[in-house]
Parts: sequence; structure tokens; C-alpha cells
Amino acid sequence: VQEGEIVHIFLAKQGFKPKLKLQRMEMEEVTEVMAEKSKGLVGDRYHTDNLMGTYSQTSRIPDDHRQATFTDIEKFWEAVAEMKGNFEPKQSRRNFFTKGIDWRDTEGATVTIPVSGAEFHVWEECTPCQIPDEGKLGFKNAFTPEWRGGVRTEITGTGLIAVAFTVLVSS
Repeated sequence: VQEGEIVHIFLAKQGFKPKLKLQRMEMEEVTEVMAEKSKGLVGDRYHTDNLMGTYSQTSRIPDDHRQATFTDIEKFWEAVAEMKGNFEPKQSRRNFFTKGIDWRDTEGATVTIPVSGAEFHVWEECTPCQIPDEGKLGFKNAFTPEWRGGVRTEITGTGLIAVAFTVLVSS
């Protein structure tokens, strides 16, 4: 079992929807969010009550299992050091940044927030795409090694997640 903590939480109310003439909204940092089992993060673009997200074509799992993403803050800064320009955590389009969790090879693992009972199933690596930097700064190449792009998860237990909460990852 790995133990770490939540250091950043980001949500976006909508993704890019060209048919609806909607532009991708910036990720906003919040201090807490409610995770709803099988639905998503309340207020986020991938929550089933609004489904305003844009799904990348790199996933091998159904869209309705792609409800939240986790990545490691240290790996994030390692990748940014390899990019051509400034890049902030919210630009990565990831929901949760953790400290102390190595997300490599965690496919099939369970992520638990013990204080609230929130729980997630790790489906797969969140392979980097061109969306975060529109292909200009080298995001895809910098975030490909060592699962730096983090993981895609499905919410399997409802609960609150807040900055500084403990995260447990077990296989």
C-alpha cells in the first residue's frame, strides 16, 4: 500500500464542444470536491449530469469509466523541466495532484480517501495528448515516460476529497 496526500484539485466546467460552439474552459483550482460513485466529480466537465468534457482518443476504456485523473506533483515538475516554456499544473487538464504516490503500473489498483470513504478504480495510464499545450511546448513527449501523465479512474465510492487529505493506493 502506498500512502500520499492530495496537494492540488482542479476542475473545468466544460471541454471543447465544436458542434455546440463551446470553447474549452480553463481548469480552476478548488480546495475540495465531492466525488459521486459512477457519476464523476461534482462541477467537473465529465460528471454525468453535464457531460461537457472532450474525451481523448488514446483511451482503451469506455468514456463513462473516465471520471477523474490523478498524477504526481514531483513527476509533473520533472516533465515540465523538459518542456519548452512555462507550464502550470492546471494546464495539464488533470484533476488530482498527489505527493508521495508513484502511479506507474497501478492499473487495476484501488485509490481510497480514508477520511471520507471516496474510492476510485484505476483503469489505465492517462497517456498524454496534444490538448494541454496544443502541441507547442512538448507536453506529449515530456509526460509520456514513467506514467507522468497520471492515471484515469472511475469513482467507485462517494465521498469528499480535499487538499491535504491522505490517499491510499492498493493493488
